[in-house]
Formats: sequence, structure tokens, C-alpha cells
Amino acid sequence: MQTHRPFLFITLAYIIGIAVENGFHFPAIALFAAFGVLTVGTLVLSRGRIPGTLAFLLAVAVFGAFAFHNARTLPREHVFFFMRQYYGKAVTVKGVIASDIQKRSLGRGEKISFVLDIRETCFFRKCQARSGKVMVNIFDPVDVRYGDEIMVSGKLHRPFDYGSRGRLSYRSYLAQKKVFLMLSVKKGGRVTLLAHGKGNPLKAASLGCREKLNALFDRYLSRAEAGLMQALITGERSEIPPHVREIFFRTGTVHILAISGMNIAMVAFGLFLFLNLFPIPRRLQMALTLVFIWTYAFMTGGNAPVLRATVMSSVPAEFIAPITVF
Repeated sequence: MQTHRPFLFITLAYIIGIAVENGFHFPAIALFAAFGVLTVGTLVLSRGRIPGTLAFLLAVAVFGAFAFHNARTLPREHVFFFMRQYYGKAVTVKGVIASDIQKRSLGRGEKISFVLDIRETCFFRKCQARSGKVMVNIFDPVDVRYGDEIMVSGKLHRPFDYGSRGRLSYRSYLAQKKVFLMLSVKKGGRVTLLAHGKGNPLKAASLGCREKLNALFDRYLSRAEAGLMQALITGERSEIPPHVREIFFRTGTVHILAISGMNIAMVAFGLFLFLNLFPIPRRLQMALTLVFIWTYAFMTGGNAPVLRATVMSSVPAEFIAPITVF
């Protein structure tokens, strides 16, 4: 048995382990025991290539399942475990903004949404250290950004469990991001800025580039044109005028307004074809394409779909070439 791409087999085993754990939810002790048995089996069967390799790949799959299990386990101080105590009551939360700021016009007002990484909760004048993330909705214009440490007062509640048939509900969508609660702040609610720059510096710089691009569109284009350019280039769709959004809905082309893996693939493929017109070595063409798409991913805020597509576009052809096993 000859394996030309061992890294690919190991990666596939790890991914399969994650997928199986996501579907069956094995107990942690069972995964730990299975990993120990398979590790010993790998050592015992190491003289035989095929049995030893299979035991090793199974151990990798179990390790992936165990890692995914631990990633989903919430700490004891997670705010979700105190939901009954806080539910529907006024509570003050201290934390750091962990996402970009989403703004949406609501009639004459404005709704501002972001994910807050909780550090502390204050309830009936008693403050305690807490952890976890909540989706914050503020119905007043406030000047906050990613990485700001704030103290905000509102009411905690579960996300609304709405969604079309056969599609992921909003509650399930947030749960995938480990956001299990929402904090609604009414008009005139308390929002206090405590400090700046408490987030990841790299992500802060990425979101800063995105804001500057959006500002350029606002300065030199009309409102409708700027809204479309922001949606297509940076993924910011909140500034699209309602009548323009309605046109895309009616024509069934609203997906064009969202940055996805298809967009990245088309940009990478188009740029690679363009560079083919010049007498540039193939490796240099690939390098320039990768530099461009990674720069683009950075300037759009590094959203998960963009990063996934960028990573897959960066995989060298050698890793996805046909594999000879025997």
C-alpha cells in the first residue's frame, strides 16, 4: 500500500470524526476511551501497514470528534445556565463587542445589532463574572465598533425560533455561532462605552479597511449605487435602498448581493485567466492570485464564507490531484 497524499487522508479522517460527532453526540468519556484504545492499537499493529494505518486513521477521527465535542461544551459560568434567573428581566451586561456592527433602518429609527462577548452581569446590584455571547439589539443610534468594551442594560430572552419550512431557524443559526440569548435594549436604554481596542487587532484592522471602503462608496456614489457596491464588494447590505432590494427579490437574483464562495472562485479564476495573457511563470501567477484573494478577504472583514472559499482557493493543485493508493 503506497500513500502519496498522507495529509489528505489524515484531514479526511479528522473531518469525518467531526461530522459523526455532530450527528450522534457521543459522551465525552466514550470518545476518550475509544481514542485510548485506538492509540494503543496503532502501536500494537504498527508492524502491519494496513491494520496500523487503519487504526491510526480511526484514532484521528475519534480525536476530531472529541475536539468538536469539547468545542461545544459550555463552561459553568456561561450565561445560558442562568437564563431562568435573568429571563425577561432588566439586567446590566459588561462585555466586548465581538462582531461587526449591523445597522438597519426601522421607520424613523434605527436598529443596531452586534454580538457581545460577556465578561460580567449585574442583577439587582449584584455583579458576577460570566461568560458566553449574546446578540444585542439596540433601538437607538449609538457610536460603537468592534473591540469596544461596553456596559449595556436590557432584557435577556431566547432568539425567536422562526424560519421557513426545511430551512435553518434563526435560533439554530445563532446557536451554531454559540449565541443562545439575545439582549434587547429599548430606546433610551443605558449604553456606556468603557474602553476601545479590546478585540483582536487583526480583525479590528480588517473591519477598519471595510469601513473605509464603504465610506469611499458613500462619498463618491449615489445612495443606491453605494448600497449596491457595498453589498457586492464588502458584503454590507444594510445600505441597499428598499426599492432596489425588492427588484432583486422579484427577479430571484438576491443571492448576487451576498459575498459567497462562488464570488471568490469567480474572482480567483478570472484573475488567473487574465494573468495567463502575460509571459509570467505559472507559479508566479498562482502566487499573485493568492495574494489578491487573501487581500480581498482581509478587506471584506474576514467573514466565514469568504475565508472558507479563500482557504479552498489557496489549496495547491498537488493536494487535490488524483491519489494512488495501491
